Amino acid sequence: MDNGNLIRFLGIAKGSAFETEYQLLLAKDLNYVTNDEYKFLTAKIQSIIHMLIALIKSLKNLKPATRNPKPLQTDNKVLTMSQQELKTLLEIKDDPSLSQRSLAHRLNISLGLTNSILQNLIHRGLIKAQKMTGRKILYLITPKGMVQATNFIYDRVRETQYYYQYAKELLTSYLTELYNQGKRKVIIYGTNQLAEITYLSLLDSPLKLHSILSDDPSKKKFLGHQIFTISDFAEKYPKHLSQTSQKDVVLLSIISTEKMHQKIKKYKNILKNVKIMNIETVLKNNQQINTTVNW
Repeated sequence: MDNGNLIRFLGIAKGSAFETEYQLLLAKDLNYVTNDEYKFLTAKIQSIIHMLIALIKSLKNLKPATRNPKPLQTDNKVLTMSQQELKTLLEIKDDPSLSQRSLAHRLNISLGLTNSILQNLIHRGLIKAQKMTGRKILYLITPKGMVQATNFIYDRVRETQYYYQYAKELLTSYLTELYNQGKRKVIIYGTNQLAEITYLSLLDSPLKLHSILSDDPSKKKFLGHQIFTISDFAEKYPKHLSQTSQKDVVLLSIISTEKMHQKIKKYKNILKNVKIMNIETVLKNNQQINTTVNW
């Protein structure tokens, strides 16, 4: 196995290790493993991850040219792929007999754009058109097209895994800085993937979780914790958030700071002195700082 393929394989292994770490966290929250077992296994996983990172780094240093592998080429033209082209390939793979009109409907794009995409893919050798009886045309994905689609999907998955870990590290650093500034507890508003990363980052910081809020009535629990609506929270916790203790709390929200203020302004007994931050804004600001420092 050459270095390029080995690095790719190790990248997949590292992503799997991160996923195992997350599944282990869920197992602990659901009481499938004890806290001691969780700490022991997490330490093992982290050790494996660090070894994988070190090995990948050393392999990249052996052959710097493999850091940015060139895209596939044909006739001296670089092959790139858009989301629409990928969707077209996958639709054709599932149903080669689709007409252009049916394909346009599934992709939710115009018939003209669909025809242009198909002609582009044919020209690049990613699909081929086979004429059937009458005006019927069968579109078949070629082996080259299958490889291109697979590589594109793999790259998107890998980018997602890297973003997940990178965002977690940035948030953990930010939460630790908040602790140094005197904050002690965090309220999370939202239950999407960004809120999930925030919760996992919180576990690696000295701050503690206070509550999880959401206005989605269909959700009762998030990562093993009870979810409160803002109105329920206002009724249940005003005594726990005095004017003094509110200064020790930060609210991290998946929606903008302005929208969050609008949601809570009618509740006069809570959250007046709580620092409110949008999670995406935190990530963008800290990413800029991190980039400046690294440069």
